[in-house]
Amino acid sequence: MITHTQPLQDALEIGMQYLPSSSVSECLTQLAIEGANAVRDRKKATREQWRAKVVAASGRLTGVYGDNYLEELREGWPE
Repeated sequence: MITHTQPLQDALEIGMQYLPSSSVSECLTQLAIEGANAVRDRKKATREQWRAKVVAASGRLTGVYGDNYLEELREGWPE
């Protein structure tokens, strides 16, 4: 059961103009599928952007810490 709100009615009107459907229920089904695909694609794009940022940042701190940095840091810690 779906309540026909104005935003849903607007979406159905748009869908009926652009999606190949012969009924409101087919249009609603197609809109749901298209919406799910859009969300999936947006999540994929977000993951790819995050991955690109990680790759871009990779190696930026190379050489900042010396070879014995961790051992020297631990020397000051109580046991």
